[in-house]
Parts: sequence; C-alpha cells; structure tokens
Amino acid sequence: MTTFSRKKIRGFYRKLQQLDDWKNSILSFPTDNFTKPSGQIFRIHLKPFYWYGDKNPHFKFHGHIYKAYADILQKLKDNEFVKHNKLIAQLWLFYPRTISSIIIVASHEQHQKRNGQIDAKETSLIPPKLFGDNFNAFKLKIGSDNVFELVDDNDENTNWLTRRQGDIWTVE
Repeated sequence: MTTFSRKKIRGFYRKLQQLDDWKNSILSFPTDNFTKPSGQIFRIHLKPFYWYGDKNPHFKFHGHIYKAYADILQKLKDNEFVKHNKLIAQLWLFYPRTISSIIIVASHEQHQKRNGQIDAKETSLIPPKLFGDNFNAFKLKIGSDNVFELVDDNDENTNWLTRRQGDIWTVE
C-alpha cells in the first residue's frame, strides 16, 4: 500500500512550485499562436503576488524568478517554430516591479515598435545586482517605465502628468 502525505505545500515552496508550473505552461504553449499580428505576450500570474498586488517580492525569491525568466527566454529562442518564422523572443524586466515583467514573442516590426514605445537603448550600465548572472549571455538594453496620469480634465484641454516608475531592462 502506498502512503502519502495530505499536507499542503505552504509558503515559499508553494510559490516555487507555482513558478515552475507557470514556466512549464509557457513552454508548452501552442506555437502557432505566436504568429498573431501583435505577437504573443506572457505575464507572470503567481496567485500570491497577483492577488495582493505585491509587485516586488522578497529578495530570496528574485533569484528563482530570474532563473525561470532566463530558462523561458533561452528555450523560446531555441524553438524551431520561432526560428523558422523569424520571430523575436524578448524579455522586459521591470525594475523594481519584478512581477510586472513580461515575455514577448513577436515579428521584427512589432519588436521595433514596442522598443520604440519605451525608448530602449543599448547601455553600458551594470544591471541591478538582483539580476545575478542569469542574463550574461543575452544582450541588454534599458528603457523607461512611465505611467501617465490625468491631472486636469477641462472641457477645453486635458493635462497629463508623466510619472516615472522605474526602468525596463530588455533582454534579447
């Protein structure tokens, strides 16, 4: 007779399991959906962070998140469908709002358009220490993470305020 524990996995190990499940769901995603006109965007949806609005988890968890991002990006770049259709896989690391980071698989035109929106430029800056050695084999660019807020809404004119929230490190 097989015995097993009915105890739930809690806390840190549960989050790691959810991260691994999320990574595997992206890697098993049907590749024919990558050819949409706007490309395909993957966001991280780990329930503890997504539900409670925790955009920057505990620093012990960062290494695991960045390792998962690097694995996904490398496997998407090596995917035969992506290579054959000349698609570009790119990771946008929002810093310091790590959980907002996204993975984009799109055509060259969409890639140029998206990078133009954040004004991504190659940089000689050293990436944040939290990134670790996960992205040494990739090309890094930096862009700005801006949010636009409505300041004054008159009938005649509308005033918008641009507020910077951090940096976007693009990894290719």
